[in-house]
Amino acid sequence: MRFFNKVIIFAAAVLLFAAIFQFKDERSLFDNYNYTVNIYVKNKNKNTNGLEAGSFCIVTCTKTEEDSVLKSYPNVLGKSYKFNGIEFEIERFINENNFITQFSQEINGRTVYYLYNYKISNFEIVNNKKVSMQIVKTDDYVMAGLPLIIGGF
Repeated sequence: MRFFNKVIIFAAAVLLFAAIFQFKDERSLFDNYNYTVNIYVKNKNKNTNGLEAGSFCIVTCTKTEEDSVLKSYPNVLGKSYKFNGIEFEIERFINENNFITQFSQEINGRTVYYLYNYKISNFEIVNNKKVSMQIVKTDDYVMAGLPLIIGGF
């Protein structure tokens, strides 16, 4: 019985340790920045065969409106954060938050970064690598998605 108690205590300690080192709110990564939020809301459209179509709409709001907007829509697929390109230094952000750059690519004059951080619980597998954040840098803006940006950028 003592062995079983030790196993339970060890498991609880591991869970507590993991919880401590996760970001409490992934949004807190961006607290020091001004941004707008794109909230991707699933449409409940059905085509002529009665099958559900995979469409969504984008609701854009300020960071102060985000919580109330999220409460208004029950079918949220995800969100992305859009920053002024001059104010958001990607390399500094990556270093300060201990992200690992899995890979990056150039698409139509935009640089796309695929990042990973073990503190972010949600991730996708892209090119056989864990990605917990995608960042797109254009000449005018920077957009970040946790884990990926839905739709176009």
